[in-house]
Amino acid sequence: MVVPLSDGHTGLALNDNIYNRRVVMRTPTRVTPTPTDPSTFLFPVEEAARVHTDRLTTAKPSMVFLRDDATGDPLDALTEPQSVTVSHDDPRLLEFQTPVRTYVRVPGGTTTTVTMTLDDVTVSFPDAHDLQIGVRSQHSHPIGEITTTTDPVDVMAAVEQFGAALQTPSPERSWPTLRGHPPRLTVGQPDSTTHSLSRPDVDVTVGVPPELGAVYAVTPLAFYLGARLEPSSTPSVTAGGHQIATFPRDTLGRAAGALLKHVFTLDCVVRSVGLYDLDTPARDTLTAAFDWTRDDLQRLYDMPLAARLQAYTEYPQETVLAAAPRWRHTVMVADDPRPIEHLSFLANDLAVVRTLPDATPDSAPALSAAVDEFMRSTTDTASDTRGHGVIPDEFVAVPETDTMETSYIGPGVPVGNTKLIADAYDARFSHSSTDSVSVNVVCNEDDMWDEYSEFSLYGNRDGLEFDVSVTRNATRAELADVLTSMGDTDFFHYIGHVRDGTQFVCTDGALSFDQIAATTTPPRVFLLNGCSSYELGRAFIDAGSQAGIITVRPIGNDAAMLIGQNIARFVNQGFSPRSALAIVQRYGRADDKYMVLGDGGYQVAQSKSGIPVVAHLTTASSDSSQRYRFSVEMFPSEHDSLGGIYSPNFDALSQQLYAGCTPTVTAAAQEVQSFLDLDSQMPVVLDGSLHWAPPLEVSPCSTDP
Repeated sequence: MVVPLSDGHTGLALNDNIYNRRVVMRTPTRVTPTPTDPSTFLFPVEEAARVHTDRLTTAKPSMVFLRDDATGDPLDALTEPQSVTVSHDDPRLLEFQTPVRTYVRVPGGTTTTVTMTLDDVTVSFPDAHDLQIGVRSQHSHPIGEITTTTDPVDVMAAVEQFGAALQTPSPERSWPTLRGHPPRLTVGQPDSTTHSLSRPDVDVTVGVPPELGAVYAVTPLAFYLGARLEPSSTPSVTAGGHQIATFPRDTLGRAAGALLKHVFTLDCVVRSVGLYDLDTPARDTLTAAFDWTRDDLQRLYDMPLAARLQAYTEYPQETVLAAAPRWRHTVMVADDPRPIEHLSFLANDLAVVRTLPDATPDSAPALSAAVDEFMRSTTDTASDTRGHGVIPDEFVAVPETDTMETSYIGPGVPVGNTKLIADAYDARFSHSSTDSVSVNVVCNEDDMWDEYSEFSLYGNRDGLEFDVSVTRNATRAELADVLTSMGDTDFFHYIGHVRDGTQFVCTDGALSFDQIAATTTPPRVFLLNGCSSYELGRAFIDAGSQAGIITVRPIGNDAAMLIGQNIARFVNQGFSPRSALAIVQRYGRADDKYMVLGDGGYQVAQSKSGIPVVAHLTTASSDSSQRYRFSVEMFPSEHDSLGGIYSPNFDALSQQLYAGCTPTVTAAAQEVQSFLDLDSQMPVVLDGSLHWAPPLEVSPCSTDP
């Protein structure tokens, strides 16, 4: 994970080869890392090396902490451009909040200067020293596997073991790196090792009716609370022997999700007196609303979990939720055994889980009307399309939610959403390590070539290596060779016609995936941009792909080209397939023709901003002093999940709880342009239209796409 740079520059590459994440640390002269013992670091690291230098420079991370090496106590924190100089007799530990978690141990008896600019961070010393650098991947595996039957009581017994993954019962568990991944569930006959994990020693119980749908709805809450699960006719939560919440059965998922958001948000505020003393708008808002002092926060922080939960119920949920980060994920599930093997991953996401129908009584007719309208539109055919329609399964209308992403588990095809498939999770943990992002593009129709060639869709990213292969006008044999030799391709982008929903159209006929399935290692993520590619996508998932974007009806060439370009650019910028499609749909570039199959939260490439972001601009004036209303929208990533912190490089915006939108501020064009210049490929919503980091200058902006 720690290797010398090989591109002619001097310094180190810190690599997470599982998730294609890379941090570059430059040095003034060439250095040779020497392996050292990672266990000597106070924080967990997977690999450590020693280098001799007087300066390290890396791209600006979200935060840098200067800590006492013996205790880990924070001595200083840099989150915006500034410089800190410290003379110290004892060793110090620098923690970099980078895509690959990085720690630098500095020996005692020296002076350390840390300088943060808008672009980078430099650590320097008067003389060269032996520095120890430790790195840790943010790759998170389930802590084990539990086999359960489909009986609701057995599922409850399995789910209550999820709390064993929590690394602390303190409010620090709201940090994503201190939660851990719950054990994976499989359906079968339990053996003697089942339920051998130890949940936290906390006096918290979630009561729930012994019905599968009800158990699903409370699973993420039970995980975060480390709670026992007990059968109960009335869904409820008990802490320290006191009932602190009851839930209506007909909206159990939403009610349990609201309590989870309430507790989580308060934890994010209370933890600010702990390991990371960081101010956020949420802390400012709730401190003012509840007249808290630092001593009040410390009192809550020091309480045992059960007592703290009781104290949290004293604060109105409506006030707390108004300060909460926008939640990442709602998952609608069928009330049958299918979702059982998804539960570990839904809990890890802290998803809101709702059964269908878990909606207002009058919503069912509206949802039926939505499906009817969609079904009518599938019969429309364009003269210039990428194939013809094949309706693969019964369509399902999924209610709109207030979270950033919405998925579905169950029979049928969710209109315009993500269909989660349990087998797709295997690809999270079976992908081989690589040192670059591999992309394979196949364009089998000259009229569609502009989808790839009009823009530089992949690569051109500082600090991240891409290996891009392009094939045009493939015969059946040539396409078969591409598919069977892809190996560990990260992203496969197919541009062309699809016949009967199951065959790629080649220059000399059609190729079915079944013809080459036995010899194919499928891509990790794919975009099959041809008509009705659902069945082909299912074949990729069944063969071992993690996620893909497919179509469920005919698509016209012009619309498909624009949609394909934008999805590809979002993927290149570090957005997950779910996020990429959601944004393109939101801004009118795609409708319900497209959907995501599989485990759609995976990032093919790391985001240059640390987390995927979209800048939002609205023209506020049209004179020579051009001004904009400006905010930044943070999108989910596989590693930087709920509870993390985002520090935008913008003076008027402070660090934020991840995710959702920052507050909106009014700023001059020059200020906004300086932010956009940090990433020339940043997606921008300008006066309601999607653009890619447009130059603003000081003239009135155009809204042309």
